[in-house]
Amino acid sequence: MKNFATTRKILIATAACAMLQACSVSSEKTLAPSGDYTVSKSLNERIYHKGYSSPVWTSGDVNNPNDNDRFQGSITRYFGGDNLRVELKQLTKPGMDTAIEGGSSLPKASMLDPNYTVSGKLTIDELTQEGSWWYGPKISVGWNSEGHKDGTKGWYENYIVEAGSDSPQELHDLLTGDWYKGKLVATTTQDGSVYKHYLAPFKSWHQFWSVRQDYRYEGATNIGKIVKVWLDNGLPDKKYDGVKINIETHKPQEMVFTISDVKFGI
Repeated sequence: MKNFATTRKILIATAACAMLQACSVSSEKTLAPSGDYTVSKSLNERIYHKGYSSPVWTSGDVNNPNDNDRFQGSITRYFGGDNLRVELKQLTKPGMDTAIEGGSSLPKASMLDPNYTVSGKLTIDELTQEGSWWYGPKISVGWNSEGHKDGTKGWYENYIVEAGSDSPQELHDLLTGDWYKGKLVATTTQDGSVYKHYLAPFKSWHQFWSVRQDYRYEGATNIGKIVKVWLDNGLPDKKYDGVKINIETHKPQEMVFTISDVKFGI
């Protein structure tokens, strides 16, 4: 039974990796990385290492068993500064995100250098159950530090999707469908691909989404150009809070992944 379970696990992971350009699968048990790491199992702690930080957000009140919107599961982060290894076991739909953050803030979004570029690499090391996830730079504009952790009126939480479990067309249907009721506001070409840009209302705040039309799992993204597109299509010129290389997950899933080769401002 042990050999059968191991083989089945490898087959599931290998099938998932057929859709990935950068994915390594090992038949060996996942081991903690060696070297200089900060380790955290917290569901809400920001950790620091070598001039970088790694935040983690989980949905709802994880300490309230009566909160149906709370994240349930475990997250173990091994944070080495410009690389982050995560062992995720997610039991419910309510989501989580985690990232490497290193970009500085600016008084206004329009002050971002039009050639400001960030880069990173996502590797799926182990995948035994896939839910919904997306990966790429995440940019906050106009955050109110006195507001609720899940969003503040007037805030813009913005995603650049470089890869995800849903296809670009599926994300288009989601963002412009009955749930988000968003709209496609622009289509541009940069960094070797077409990006479609959406504006979608979400609860009491808004989100811009920029979705790469042919996914990739490593590379540099000129976020200066994308922020300019957002500004031209309604993003308020408020404080630019910074950028992080981010992954967000929803729905039950179990995966081990690494964000690495992260650089800000290249």
